[in-house]
Amino acid sequence: MVLVLSTLPLIGIEAMSTRQQTPQHMYDSAVEALTACQAWRQQEGVFTAMTTAVHRIASHPRHIQTGLRSCEADIEQALIIGRRYSVLAESHHDKPLHQLHRPINQTFPYASQASNSPTP
Repeated sequence: MVLVLSTLPLIGIEAMSTRQQTPQHMYDSAVEALTACQAWRQQEGVFTAMTTAVHRIASHPRHIQTGLRSCEADIEQALIIGRRYSVLAESHHDKPLHQLHRPINQTFPYASQASNSPTP
C-alpha cells in the first residue's frame, strides 16, 4: 500500500506533462495575424451585458450588445490575442462587462518587423 501511494503523484505528473499546447501558426505580418483573429472572432455571436454609468454619456447603467470574441494587440510581443467572454451566445447578463470572465482563448503570433530586417 505504501508503494501505491508513493507512485500516485508520479502518475499525475506524467498525465499533466502530456497536456501540451499544439504548435501555433506563425503569420508573416501583423495584418495577416489580425485578419486571422477577425475571422476567428466572427465565428460566434453576441450577448447582452450592462455598461457602467458614465456621467457624460449616461447617468445610469444600460444594456449593450457585444460580441463573444474580440481581438487585441500585445504591444510587448509580436502577438494578436483572441479573447472570449465565458458566456453563451444570445444570453443576457445584468453584470458590467468588466465583471465577466474573459480569458485568452487563441493567440495569433506573427514575425515582427525588427526580426525581418537585415542586421548591419
